[in-house]
Amino acid sequence: MELRSSSQRKKRMYADRTKDFISELPQDIVECILLRLPIKETVRTSILSQKWRYKWTTLREIVFTEQSMVLANGKPTTNNFANIYHVLINHTGPIKKFGARFSLFKRINQFNLDLWVSLLKEKGIQEIILEFMKGKFCVAPSRLFSCERLTYLKLYGCMVKLPCPFSGLRSLNRLDLDCFDVTNAEFNRLLSGCSVLETLTLIDFDIDYLTFDIPSLRFLYVDGKFKSISFGSATHISWLRIRLLGNANGHLNQDNCCNLITILGCQTSIEKLVLQNHIMKFLSVGNIPTKFPTMFDCLKEISLTVNFKDLDEVSVVLCLLRSSPIFEHLKITVWLKRLGRQRNADDFWTAQNQIDSMDQLRFVCIDEFFGGESELQFIKYVLGKSPALEKMIIYPRKKVCSKGPKMFEQLRQYHRASVKAELVICS
Repeated sequence: MELRSSSQRKKRMYADRTKDFISELPQDIVECILLRLPIKETVRTSILSQKWRYKWTTLREIVFTEQSMVLANGKPTTNNFANIYHVLINHTGPIKKFGARFSLFKRINQFNLDLWVSLLKEKGIQEIILEFMKGKFCVAPSRLFSCERLTYLKLYGCMVKLPCPFSGLRSLNRLDLDCFDVTNAEFNRLLSGCSVLETLTLIDFDIDYLTFDIPSLRFLYVDGKFKSISFGSATHISWLRIRLLGNANGHLNQDNCCNLITILGCQTSIEKLVLQNHIMKFLSVGNIPTKFPTMFDCLKEISLTVNFKDLDEVSVVLCLLRSSPIFEHLKITVWLKRLGRQRNADDFWTAQNQIDSMDQLRFVCIDEFFGGESELQFIKYVLGKSPALEKMIIYPRKKVCSKGPKMFEQLRQYHRASVKAELVICS
């Protein structure tokens, strides 16, 4: 009896070891496993067994990269683009997400690209990511802009040419354009057709006149070259980041109209604001008021890149701070640029001392601190006007660290409106 029992146990143990537990998993779990494999390996699972032969054909997400196109010698090649067509044509059911990340390939066959998008449209595609080599500007397929169910579109290294007629992408919720080429007219036509767009990212571009006439827009990231920017009906943005590249001086209006009020005055719903590089110079044109006509009652986080040698830029900073009654977090990145003759800094800062305090400010970070007089005055101003301040962290430049002990001691002697304010200098 004991021998028979031992033999049965061994058989059960052997059966357990050889049992295909993965094949018995629920379909949604199997799909999660397959989605974590490179698409090349995912398709190869079809040779494992009869059960696995068609499992990959129902995946809702398909992403190709250069590694999917690798030959036996280890080099990626566009000659394998036919494999993408075979994967799509043999796929059954809908595809939610498709990605083609080929930023290393200098040439992309336009016919193949058009064919992929045609198949994806038939399968009710909702998310498309197309990434190609920077500067080559592969033309985005015209059929791409007629995918009615598309909710997310990302294009990198593409030229945007809309079809005629263009009825719009009425389901598009998020649009990311990076390193792209488009005319001003085509850009405006594209945005006007995205009636429910909430998140828009624009990076590495050159468009003269940016207009965001989209009432549904909530998150906007702009990082490129432009001559003007306006928001039209996009007045409910909660997260705004603008980085202007190139020389702002060539794009500045010379009248008395205040760019700061004209551009940001309508954004009273904003919660986080990031302004970098030349945009601060751009906003400093015109007569800068002490405060905005309407306060930023939702704004809690502010991050700015400031040339402290330019007191007009400093005026923009102070105007924003005074107009944000509940902001709690402030980050300032210092950058320096030589200017012509400026007004007297002592008179400027003496006038600021008559201004109200920043009651809710709790955390401040000063990055790339150089130690100029205007920077010191700004720190003194913030410390003296922030009764709720908990911590100010200063990251000096390396050159400052070697000669700054006396300066740092001066900073520590500044009056603090908050008894609990901690000043940390990371030298």
